[in-house]
Amino acid sequence: MDPATTAVINYLEQRAEIDRVYVKDKGTCSSDAFLRWEEKNECELPDDLKKFYTMSDGLEIRWSIKTGNNTLIPTVIGKMHINSLNDLTRITSSGSKQTAVDELNDFAENDSPRFNSRSWHIFELDSCDEQERVCLVYGPNRDISIWFMDRSLQFHRLASTFTDYYRLFLLHCGLPYWQYNYTDFGIPPYILHWYYAIIPALLISHSNDDISSLNLIQFNAEKVFQRNTNNSSKNPKPLNQQNSTGQTQQAYSMGSIRSATQNQKRSIQQTKSINRSSSVPRSMNNQ
Repeated sequence: MDPATTAVINYLEQRAEIDRVYVKDKGTCSSDAFLRWEEKNECELPDDLKKFYTMSDGLEIRWSIKTGNNTLIPTVIGKMHINSLNDLTRITSSGSKQTAVDELNDFAENDSPRFNSRSWHIFELDSCDEQERVCLVYGPNRDISIWFMDRSLQFHRLASTFTDYYRLFLLHCGLPYWQYNYTDFGIPPYILHWYYAIIPALLISHSNDDISSLNLIQFNAEKVFQRNTNNSSKNPKPLNQQNSTGQTQQAYSMGSIRSATQNQKRSIQQTKSINRSSSVPRSMNNQ
C-alpha cells in the first residue's frame, strides 16, 4: 500500500471515536490485464490509474464505531472503495430506462457526460453502495476526468485526473456522501457531525472553496502509487457488523485488520465549540 493511504489508515486508527479499521487485501494487475481491458473497451487507461492498479487491484477500507452498550457489533460508518479492473465497466442504459436517459441528455450541459453516446465513454470507478456512482469519463476528445453521478443521474465534476481524485478520496477518509460536498446540494446535515469529528478542517470556509492548500496528509503525486514496503499484514478477525443505517450484515471477509485498541488511542479531549453556521464548500472550480 502506498504511503499516503497508509497515513490515512494510521490517522483513523488513532482516532478515539473509531473502534476498528478494516483493510481488505487486493492483488495486482499485470500489463496483459491492461491490454485486455483497453481492447475490450476501446479506451486507453490513464497512466496514473495504471500505476494504481499495478499497486492494488482496487481498494476496500472500512472503519467502524461502537454504539450504545453493545460492544460486540460495531457500526460501519466510513468506506473507501475503488472498483477492481474487472469491475471498471461501462455504464449504459437500455429498455425502459432509455427514454428517461434521452431526456436527461437533452438537458445536460455541454461539458457534462452523456449516456449511450459514441463521443462519451463512462465507466464505474466506485458503485457507492449502489446509491450513486463515481465515474471515470472519456470525453469526445478522449480527455479524461472524474465525475460524480448523483441519484437523479446528474453529473458533477470532481477532478481532472485520477491522482487529483485520489487525493480528495483520501482527504475525506471514506465518510458517507463526501462527494456531495462538491455539488449544489452539499453534505446531508444529519451526517455532518461525523465530519466535524473526523475532518473538521474540510468544513472550514476557504477562499474560492479551494482545499488544495490543506496539508492534512503527506501527498506526493509522483510517489502516491508506489507500494509502501514497510506494511505488515495481520490475520483477519471475523465479526458481525452493522451498516450506517443500523442494519446487521454478514461478517466482512478481510485480508487484514488493523485494530485501534484503547492503548493506541489518545484520550478524548474537550473539543472546542464549532460554529455550525460556517459555510461548507460545495463546489470545485472546474478547469
